[in-house]
Order: sequence, then structure tokens, then C-alpha cells
Amino acid sequence: PGQMVVYLMIDIKRKNWGPRQLVSAIEDAIVATLKDYKIDSAPKKEAPGVYVQQAVGDAKIASLGLRIKQGRSFHGLALNIDMNMEPFHRINPCGYVGMAITQMATELPSQGDKKVTFQDVSANLSRHLMQCLQYTYSIELPA
Repeated sequence: PGQMVVYLMIDIKRKNWGPRQLVSAIEDAIVATLKDYKIDSAPKKEAPGVYVQQAVGDAKIASLGLRIKQGRSFHGLALNIDMNMEPFHRINPCGYVGMAITQMATELPSQGDKKVTFQDVSANLSRHLMQCLQYTYSIELPA
């Protein structure tokens, strides 16, 4: 709970893209989504995902996990929205010792009692994914 997981099945062969183009498009969509909430973020070439700058260094707010098989992508991304962060203190996220993890609820500029909702984030992330992946048509399936 509190983490949005998005599975992307994309034929990158048909798009004439390589894996790096796909990763960059997904990261760009996450950065654009976070910008909608006034959260500054950026990807890192050496460690896929999206990060926010904190006083103690970078903290990961979104993870990517893709598999490319026969020109098609499987799996996708996980965006931390509003969750219990305690379990992350007991592991090395993505295999990186000491990597800080954060979430949108922590990084949001003060907005009073207004909370970020899955529904809003889902709509914004979907829109940005469509744009960054260069799609103009989508089908929404019931949850």
C-alpha cells in the first residue's frame, strides 16, 4: 500500500527504440509527474530510477525494473506515494548500501491538509507516460 506499481508492456522493436530510450522515456514521465506536484527530481545514469535532492544527498522516489525479451518490455516502475517507509530501513534498496528512499508525501511542499491521492497521481502519470512514450491512444481497464 502507498506505492504505485505500473507494468509496461511495450514493443520497443516496433518503435525502433533501444532499452536506454525506453528507460529515459519512463524516467522523464516520472519527473514530469512529480513536477506537477512541485517536487524537483532527476534520473541518474549510473542508477536507474528517479531521485530527489535532500540535505543528506539524493533519495530515490521511483524505481524501474524492466526486462526486454525479443524486443518487448516487461515489468515497469514503482512510484512511492504515501507509505510506511520503515521496511526500507532494513534493506539495501536496489542493492545499493545506504541508499535513501523517500516518497511524494514526504517531499510535497506544505499544502495544508491536502493529501496526494492515488487517483490524481495515476491520471497525471498516465498522461505523462503517454506523451513520453509517444502514444496517442490508450485503453483503461477496470481496477
